[in-house]
Amino acid sequence: MNEAALKHVIALLLEDARRVQQLEPNAGTEARIWIATEALSEIKTEDLIMLNGQLCNKDAANMVIEKLLPTVLEVISEKLKSHCDADEVEKAAKTVINAALESIILRSQVSPRS
Repeated sequence: MNEAALKHVIALLLEDARRVQQLEPNAGTEARIWIATEALSEIKTEDLIMLNGQLCNKDAANMVIEKLLPTVLEVISEKLKSHCDADEVEKAAKTVINAALESIILRSQVSPRS
């Protein structure tokens, strides 16, 4: 998703939130509208990337890669030592990566928000 598309989606959601706020005024909704408006004005898509279908900032993606890379390299090394073919090595590496990313996504969805 490019910067223009992301800003458009946020703008549409803000429009919906403002309509809800008109129908049922709420301080929490008003605060979230303000936060989203501020975020919309500060979005720089060069800082955002897609990681396994999830939008995240580059720092978070780099942290994931730094944590995940040693494990992936170890799996590849073990498969090569076992004389596995390239397809099997690739499949094992992808399995490790997907399992780790799914774990991260699940934890981010259930972790409490501050």
